[in-house]
Amino acid sequence: MHVTLENMNSEINPALQYSFSEYVATSSFHLNRKRTYSFRLILYALFILGMISTGCKSRQPDESEFIGEINKIDGSGKKQGLWEVYKDSILISKGSYVDGEPDGPWTYLYENGQLKEEGNFDQGMKNGMWVEWYSDGGLMWKGEWKDGKRHVGYADAKAEVTFIGQDLQDNVLTHENTYRLRIRITNIPVNNLFVDVNSGSITREAESDHFILNTPSDTILTMTIGYMPDLKFKDFRNLVREIDFRIR
Repeated sequence: MHVTLENMNSEINPALQYSFSEYVATSSFHLNRKRTYSFRLILYALFILGMISTGCKSRQPDESEFIGEINKIDGSGKKQGLWEVYKDSILISKGSYVDGEPDGPWTYLYENGQLKEEGNFDQGMKNGMWVEWYSDGGLMWKGEWKDGKRHVGYADAKAEVTFIGQDLQDNVLTHENTYRLRIRITNIPVNNLFVDVNSGSITREAESDHFILNTPSDTILTMTIGYMPDLKFKDFRNLVREIDFRIR
């Protein structure tokens, strides 16, 4: 039996014919919706990638990282230009490098944001005036550095030395086993004084400006006098005067 397409369409139940049309329309809708959803996913993925890329340029670096226009490392692996160092996203130091060495002004901070120390580098070594602070903001130390070492220089102060019971003339002392003397530096607390001798020994009397000196005869005694700016750092000393005495 031969049945034409027209006959088949005429014989389809109208209800079934409506259901088939609805199915086609619904399928087309879901297909378009899936395509739209996929397109949105692609756009979202591209957006996330862009955010990550941007974040990498602005993220705070640790010591081993370099980003953007700062924290640069040249082709030979040397740090160059402005560097900022962070610890747990907190800035702890900032300054410049030249050929891998700190050079120019540098600032160091505590993790609470308080200044720790500040000064100048010259080809990797501290030079010039540096200031150091405690974590509560109190001044710890202020002084000169030279070639990477704290500079012990002669301060603009005057030291006075008096030998008690000695008629000192032309810095010549009559030999005695023990000398008592008084040493003062203008505007410096007596507890901050230090006195060194190249021969024998010298000790302070009861934290005053009086000292006991023991030295052999027939010698040249060199006495070095100065003060400590901060008693917490007794190795950091400012020299004021050196005096040579002849013991006879």
